[in-house]
Amino acid sequence: MTDNTQGDPKIFVGDNGAYFRWVNGQPVMDAGIENLVTISLLTAEGWWGNDLWPSPDNKAGSDFEENAKQPITLTSLVDVEQSGESALKNRAFGEVVAGVSNPRSDGLDFTALVKPPGEDAQSFALTRNFDNWVNQANDPAHLKK
Repeated sequence: MTDNTQGDPKIFVGDNGAYFRWVNGQPVMDAGIENLVTISLLTAEGWWGNDLWPSPDNKAGSDFEENAKQPITLTSLVDVEQSGESALKNRAFGEVVAGVSNPRSDGLDFTALVKPPGEDAQSFALTRNFDNWVNQANDPAHLKK
């Protein structure tokens, strides 16, 4: 992306939920798919905003975060991986391969390799520290100049 004023306002995830960053009165923008990945994974099923969309194809929400909050067992790790892949079933993402690991007792690392049709594959990593999520995208569009 060569123009940082194009795209959608970039969604950042912090300790108290999602937020936008502003620079000189302009929201930080992103023309990539990071926002859609974040929304797809971290919006709970039954989100009230879905009532505004007539088409079921545009509705957001998954059980990914609920599965990730369960006690960590081998079974729950598989459930997190499967719910992540399911949440990312969207024609905009194309082919998706997900993985999950438990590097510490209090957290999870979720990775997704997303290959949108006609584009290069992009890697996304979400780390859960206690109840908080950090979304790290490799080579995020909003940092490209």
